[in-house]
Amino acid sequence: MYSEDIKKVIDEYYKLTDYKNPYNNLNKSNERQQQVCELLENFLTRNDLNDELTMWAYWNISDNYALQRKANETYNNHKKFEDYLKDKELKYKLLLLVDSTQRLTLINGGYGEYWDNLYFNIMNKIVIDEFNVNIVFNVLRTATYNHQLNTNESLKKDALDKMKLIINMFDNSPMINWFKLGYYCSLIPYNLNHNINNKELIEESFNLFKIYEKILKVNNKEERLKDYHNTSVLMGSYEDWNKEIDEYRQARFIQNLIIQYIDCEYYNYAKAAYELIGSNEFESKYFKTKVRCIIS
Repeated sequence: MYSEDIKKVIDEYYKLTDYKNPYNNLNKSNERQQQVCELLENFLTRNDLNDELTMWAYWNISDNYALQRKANETYNNHKKFEDYLKDKELKYKLLLLVDSTQRLTLINGGYGEYWDNLYFNIMNKIVIDEFNVNIVFNVLRTATYNHQLNTNESLKKDALDKMKLIINMFDNSPMINWFKLGYYCSLIPYNLNHNINNKELIEESFNLFKIYEKILKVNNKEERLKDYHNTSVLMGSYEDWNKEIDEYRQARFIQNLIIQYIDCEYYNYAKAAYELIGSNEFESKYFKTKVRCIIS
């Protein structure tokens, strides 16, 4: 599919990002992230790249500058990426919007209005269908990400309305519970901040734990985790963001809802969910730190 020298660049990218590590990037560092940027910036000087490889490189350059919190560099690359995409199909412009680290780094650097304008310009034109719904939903997750820097409430409301629309439109999708999970994780803190009663929503969201708890209980957990980042598409490509994920991968996101319960001080629900899922299911340091307050 790719020439040998292109394969070497892709292999070096995966080595630097450690993406295929089953425990999710144990060797992240700013030094490695900068090396990814330099590797792919040089890669873009080639004249034999197709659209897939070019978009993959641009997205990952923005991402790795954002991971270093280099806002100016992220913005400058994003503008180059935007210029490259100006004559491409609208669906590919969603890549400019998908990823919360990139967005928050741009906001922190004073480029929040730039991202917001991109959002409305693209999302007001896109027609959501079965062929783009997964990447669109990932964009909406980025738009509604619960963080103190994310202060554009009208944009959040627009994205939440679109999330609800997707849930209603695609109720037979294999991704429907994952769509609901993302919606609950965004709507619960939004409602709390706007003094909207969350009681019914919390009860509704808790049902997902009963669904995903059974899916997480596999006998081959180590094997499933090792397979977690195996993919035939390039990480950060359009196809990657738009792919359908299986139920086990969906279930790994349920920890995000426990974290939202805790952040919104619904401690009883957080504790009940944690005990239902099991104390040894999620091992990330961040998650372990968050659940300390509910462990008796």
